[in-house]
Amino acid sequence: MRPVRLLTVGLMLALLPAGLAAQSVSSPYRFIETRHSPGIFGGYLLTDSGALDLGPRSAPTFGVRYGLYLTGPLSVEASLGFASTDRQLYARTATGGQTLLTPLGEVNTFLLMADGALKLRITGARAWRGIAPFGLLGAGLVADLGSSDAREAAIPEEQRFDIGPSFAALGGLGTDFFVGDSFSLRVDVRDYLWRLSYPAGLTGLDENESDWTNNVMFTLGGAIHF
Repeated sequence: MRPVRLLTVGLMLALLPAGLAAQSVSSPYRFIETRHSPGIFGGYLLTDSGALDLGPRSAPTFGVRYGLYLTGPLSVEASLGFASTDRQLYARTATGGQTLLTPLGEVNTFLLMADGALKLRITGARAWRGIAPFGLLGAGLVADLGSSDAREAAIPEEQRFDIGPSFAALGGLGTDFFVGDSFSLRVDVRDYLWRLSYPAGLTGLDENESDWTNNVMFTLGGAIHF
C-alpha cells in the first residue's frame, strides 16, 4: 500500500500548480507608468469665418504635442498646430450713395494655434485593453503668421482685418490606443472658441466689432511614452 500512497501524493502535488494557474484571472487593465509623451498629429480644421466672412477657411492641419503626467488621471499637454489656408479680403466702397463691402479676392493665411490644456484620463493612470480615453480643457492663442498681401496694403489702414493674436479657449475628447508600453496611436476632436475682431472701417460703425466663432479640429497622431 505504501507505493500506492506515494503515487497518490505525487499526483496531487503535480496537479496543484495547474489548478492554481487555472484559478488566476488576467486583468484587461494595465498601468501607464510613463511621464512624458511627445507626439505629432495631422488632421482637418473646420472653421467658422464669422458674420462678415472675414475669418480663415477650413483646411488641413498638422502639428506637435507634448504631454506630462502629473498624478492619478491628470496630465498637462502643450500643443502647436498649423493650417495653411486662405481668407476673403474685403474693402468698404461707396456705390450709389451706399457703402458696401466689396470682395477683393482671397489672401493666403498661415494659421498658428498654440495652447495648453489639462488632460483627464477617464480610466485613470491605466489603459483598458490598450485604450485610454480622455477629456481636454485648456486655453491658448490663435494668430496669422502669413505675410501681407499687396492688395491688402492698398486699402485704408482702418479697414485692414487681422487674425489675432487672439485668445482661444478649447475643449476636446479623444483616446490613445497603446501599441506596447512606449507607443500609442491617438484620435481626438477639439473645439476652439476664438474671437474675430472687425475694424471700424469695415463695419461702418464708430467702433470695432467682434464675433466669437467655434472651430472644430479632427486629428490622428502618434506619441512616444517614456
